[in-house]
Amino acid sequence: MNLLETSKRLSEEDKILEKLIGSLELYIFSSQVRPVIFGYKFGKVREEKFSDLMQRLNNLDAMADKLLAGIEGYYNELERSNCFFQEKYFILAKRFVYNAIKKNRLMKGSIKRIIKYLEIIKIAKEPKETQAISRLIRNEFKLSLEYAKEINVLVSDIQGRIQIEEYLVNDYKDLKRYLINKNEIETGDILFSFKTKGYFKKKMISRIINKVTSSQVTHVLLAAKVSPSDVRMIDSHVDAESSGVHLRDFKIHPGEIFIVLRPRISPLQIKLLLKKTIEHLRIKPGFSDLKLAGVFVSFLMSKFINKFTSGYALVPNFIRTRKAKFFCSKFINQAFKESGILLTPKSKFSSIVFPADLIVSPFLDYVGLVFDDSGKSEGMMSTYLNNVKI
Repeated sequence: MNLLETSKRLSEEDKILEKLIGSLELYIFSSQVRPVIFGYKFGKVREEKFSDLMQRLNNLDAMADKLLAGIEGYYNELERSNCFFQEKYFILAKRFVYNAIKKNRLMKGSIKRIIKYLEIIKIAKEPKETQAISRLIRNEFKLSLEYAKEINVLVSDIQGRIQIEEYLVNDYKDLKRYLINKNEIETGDILFSFKTKGYFKKKMISRIINKVTSSQVTHVLLAAKVSPSDVRMIDSHVDAESSGVHLRDFKIHPGEIFIVLRPRISPLQIKLLLKKTIEHLRIKPGFSDLKLAGVFVSFLMSKFINKFTSGYALVPNFIRTRKAKFFCSKFINQAFKESGILLTPKSKFSSIVFPADLIVSPFLDYVGLVFDDSGKSEGMMSTYLNNVKI
């Protein structure tokens, strides 16, 4: 089994576990079960309920054991692999899987504590004691769910990384089959602005993002198709004339390539996405350069800490600004989240989402590349994408 298949299998196993944890919490604290478990009516019914719950929790623990063994095997498989052209992806993939192992062990600890607390509840005599333990049980369920969600993020991360490397690194010599016309872009598509190395000499903010994230993808935009031949772009950007969220004409600068990815969303979800995006356009939120600066600091601190650890630590952004202020990937991520759509697994639990995070999302499908007219020769395309950093 290859790494991609292993990642997908572990992600599905984790989703099942996550669903079971959530449904068991609802069951225990339902109006039918809660009075029996946390009440004082001892008897056969209560004994049967406890027996049933213990069986379910032991099954959860066994499933967590199986998942842990699978993730440990995945880590070993990853260490022996050579599937990544870019070393940073190999290092990150290992760190994320290492973190998934730690999160799984923490999840198992929470499940075991729930079992222990239920055993105490079973013989508890004092109402205060029962109430206190019931709160502890609820907290452990919430922790278990959070760990399960994070495990899914960590084990599925590799899927998008493999996809983007396959299309833009390993096969860059055969680029003509990926070249598309802008009219093939659909509303809701995500446009990733890939800058060639010469571009960074002109634009300081792009150069900073490139240095911090080690990626030539420094900006992200949302496509809006007004007519079959009229594609517009919505983004949060900063320049001398205007800054913030704007609807703009489709334009590619010399030395820039648009990498087009498509989210797996329905026509109804596209309508909701457009509605939410139009709301932002009406408010005219500003570009959050302060928040972006805080993200850079947090990212660099995380990078320094990670030099001395096997896993991946993320220092939160310590700068808070008005909600109606966004930098580019924050705006795109927020618009999709408000529409009930996750652009990347990382969207579940982190507010620090870079363009380089979105482009490796397993929830986005590769569509193609859009070049400016001056860069469409095969020689120029190969030059642009030779030794790339995505």
